[in-house]
Amino acid sequence: MNAVDYLLKPFSIARLEQALEKARQRIGSQSQPAGPPSQFTNLQRHLEENQKALERIITRLGSKITVIPVEKIRYIEAADDYVMIFSDLGNHLKEKTMKYFEEHLPAGQFIRIHRSYIVNISQIASLELYSKDSYLAVMKSGEKLKVSAEGYRRLREKF
Repeated sequence: MNAVDYLLKPFSIARLEQALEKARQRIGSQSQPAGPPSQFTNLQRHLEENQKALERIITRLGSKITVIPVEKIRYIEAADDYVMIFSDLGNHLKEKTMKYFEEHLPAGQFIRIHRSYIVNISQIASLELYSKDSYLAVMKSGEKLKVSAEGYRRLREKF
């Protein structure tokens, strides 16, 4: 897949630096001759074309591995560098970012309603006015989640 270099374990710091320098040179050589696209451009295009929506999320706790189908997810909440996934199968901590899930969950099924929440649209029971310009999403499970102004705009567009 267009590798610039590779390292065999155990490797020294000098060997790592040599591999990094090769990568920097490849990235830095922006002045490509006219003709076929660079390997970097090919790799970038390949990644963009093959980025598809998640169908399941795998979580691990000790020796227990759980497979969560995305349709079972009620919502996802930010937790520093992790996210907490609330699903019909329980609550699971995953070492990924909100941005990752925002980009990889099915767009027609999930929507980011707040910087801390991504919800499964089918799990929203109602929206309640919380204060003058803010709302709460009431989930079918009874949980209430904050909805930002931007999140409310996205929900209105979706509904």
